[in-house]
Amino acid sequence: MWKNYLIIAWRNMTRHKLYTAINVIGLAVGICSCLAIGTIVHYQLSFDTFHADKERIYRLVNTHKQLGSDDAHWPNLCEPAAPQIRKEITGLETVAQFHNYNAAVTVPGEHGTQKKFPRVPGDENNNTLIFAEPHYFDIFKYDWIAGNPAVLEQPFHIILSTSAIERYFGTKDYLSAMGRTLIYDDTINVTVAGIIKDWNRITDFAFTDMISYATINATGLKREMGEDNWNSFSSSSQAFVKLAKGVTPQRIEAELVPFSAKYFTGYEKKDSFRVRLQPFTALHFDTVYGKDYGTEANLPTLYGLMAIALFILILASINFINLSTAQSLRRAKEIGIRKVMGSRRAGLITQFLGETTLLVFISLVLSLAMLYPVLNAFPDFVPAGVKSHIFTPASIAIGAGILLLTSLLSGLYPAWILSSFNPVKTLKGQGAQKGSSRNRLGKGLVVFQFTISIVFIICTIAVSH
Repeated sequence: MWKNYLIIAWRNMTRHKLYTAINVIGLAVGICSCLAIGTIVHYQLSFDTFHADKERIYRLVNTHKQLGSDDAHWPNLCEPAAPQIRKEITGLETVAQFHNYNAAVTVPGEHGTQKKFPRVPGDENNNTLIFAEPHYFDIFKYDWIAGNPAVLEQPFHIILSTSAIERYFGTKDYLSAMGRTLIYDDTINVTVAGIIKDWNRITDFAFTDMISYATINATGLKREMGEDNWNSFSSSSQAFVKLAKGVTPQRIEAELVPFSAKYFTGYEKKDSFRVRLQPFTALHFDTVYGKDYGTEANLPTLYGLMAIALFILILASINFINLSTAQSLRRAKEIGIRKVMGSRRAGLITQFLGETTLLVFISLVLSLAMLYPVLNAFPDFVPAGVKSHIFTPASIAIGAGILLLTSLLSGLYPAWILSSFNPVKTLKGQGAQKGSSRNRLGKGLVVFQFTISIVFIICTIAVSH
């Protein structure tokens, strides 16, 4: 039975090549647009979702109520705050701070040779280099090749990721990097004391060079970073906490109220400065506090893109429905003969849905071939990492979902209409009755299709101007 359905569908497609081409191309463009948007949205929603106990991780941020103006929201704290919070605030499993830094790197070689890596141009910070405490690894877990977090307790020690070793030393023999020296900004000599594997996941924490935080106190960086100043806030300083099991963020924030009043005294009123907790899961979508590393995405914009993708898919499906119902008279006699020969309506619906699924599958394959060129055509709008996540299991699942949804949206109504023809009337050459509810619905779909298309065009023109 299924073999016959497939043969009939293929013959019908090859017999009416123009109709098939219009349907396939229209669906392919719609599905490709939907896939492109879905891939971008999934990529943005996947940042740092792989961390264990991520629901218990928070960033320490602050709000400053300013007299006569809007509140100021900062994503950082002064350097002495994190160690003091570690001592005084209960209910915290661990507290860790790190400091982003941008530096030129010199790699000494044999016989006095040197390999130099310049600063990242136009960037005060660097997405790969931080000064970190050992506690950093209590919150963010890595696979260790050599060493352990304790090496960061001593100054002038550094932990490198495998990608950093390949970049600096040009080797995949990672253990050979242990004990080697790196020079940052021509003044900070550090020794490789630990090696970790890079995260092969989507993350904002793409750090590869982790110098011991104790190095700050042992160098002139202490004055630059305001290590002992409660009123000096560096935009590069970040602090994270991991709550103990069963502890709520509300309880911690309640304890942070008297803590803020006790230590942050250089403000108009004692309650004008508040240390708060920002959920780690909201970090990538932050629009209030911001951050000085990684990227940011606007969550409402992502929801808007998902709605647009759904509308595009609906429009493509409506276009398919209108073309299919317009061709209904051509297949009326076929349906009449099949019914006279004993075909049931359920079997006809299954056949037409199968034909639709075959067309949608061909359109999906064509849309996948179009996807990479489409993403490449908009480099200013598409994050670079999206292109490497096109054929991941999640993206394949999105494609399968689109195949199923489009097949149902595009196929159910035409299948229902075509299978409802009266065999006696169709064999006499009488098609669908004019003014029937199916004609009214078809006209309504056309009106809806053009209305949404016009709205999209108007919005595009408004945004572009």
